Amino acid sequence: MNVNGELTQLGLAANTDKAYFHNFTPIYERFLFDKRETLQTMIEVGVLEGGSIKMWDTYFTGAKLLLGLDITLEKVKPETQYSDRVKLEVCDPTNTTQLEPMMNKYSIAQGSVDLIIDDASHIVSHQIINLFNMWKYVKSGGMYIIEDVHTSVPTLIGRHAHLATNGGYMDVEIGTDQRIFHLMHGQPAFPGLPLNEIEHIAYFSNVGTLSLTCIITKK
Repeated sequence: MNVNGELTQLGLAANTDKAYFHNFTPIYERFLFDKRETLQTMIEVGVLEGGSIKMWDTYFTGAKLLLGLDITLEKVKPETQYSDRVKLEVCDPTNTTQLEPMMNKYSIAQGSVDLIIDDASHIVSHQIINLFNMWKYVKSGGMYIIEDVHTSVPTLIGRHAHLATNGGYMDVEIGTDQRIFHLMHGQPAFPGLPLNEIEHIAYFSNVGTLSLTCIITKK
């Protein structure tokens, strides 16, 4: 895992809170540094003002498609300029009647996406459905990132204060450490997610913002 701080600098320039508030970028760079020239397809759910997808546009130099999905694009800053690789679309991935035609529109086959990031509503029930609907599109060796999984689970607030403020993270041992899969009062957080398709899980917390995010790598 390499990091040189460039992703954070690009995030600051793009004015995404992943770089200056949540402090996600140092961790993301550790996982994504080796993919920046080879990543072909990325989907980000939750566009908001467009700063995050602008950061990815400048970071992933070899990408062919950077697809941003949101239920509205009204908050995207019109002055932001993207490369032709960036496509922003109104689409709710919790609704397969919207998601599947969108995947077909861009010829996105199952098992072909390098990276999916869920930065949408931060409501756990939505995150569960998004993961269930979109996991099949992640390629072998690809990653699925769920941001802010704590927001609908009040018992998690402050629970991870032992992790470093500067982007500390912990690996999760699949099958024995169920902290990711039993977040909601002992119930599986992501029912239907096939454990035999998971290569690695890591989650990290920011003490300052009390946020909890997990990164799932597919076998």
